[in-house]
Amino acid sequence: MKKSIQFLLVYFSFIVLAACDSPRNHRVRNADDGGGSESELQSFSQSQMQIKRQWVSGPFGNVKKASSLMVFVYDSSGELMSLPTGLDINFYATMPSMGHALEQPGYFTEISKGVYLNNGILLNMAGDWNMELWLQDANFEIKDKVQWAEFF
Repeated sequence: MKKSIQFLLVYFSFIVLAACDSPRNHRVRNADDGGGSESELQSFSQSQMQIKRQWVSGPFGNVKKASSLMVFVYDSSGELMSLPTGLDINFYATMPSMGHALEQPGYFTEISKGVYLNNGILLNMAGDWNMELWLQDANFEIKDKVQWAEFF
């Protein structure tokens, strides 16, 4: 009886750890396999705008610790520009290995022309994340987006 209880404890511990896809089994991504560089210039497909992004703090895989993301928006000539009237930039992220989205996307504030800061991003846990920046209109319809992958 005692051995069967020990076996069940070990078995369930293994199942719980395997279900969370232990960070020891992850590999660090690089630019060649979809990893996002913090200074990478990305283009929106439907507009002439480009962005650069920079984590100011984080990303943290802890809902009690907010990550901060700064985004720089450029026009087709490489000059900083404010978003066109009626468009906002929003953050979204999903964790495909676990099948869930982030806890809180926060919101961006323009701190100077073409420079947007989001101090309220809460990610549930460390691991592989698919990150997105959306250009949304006043009806919250996604008009364009850029994507990248992060591992932390």
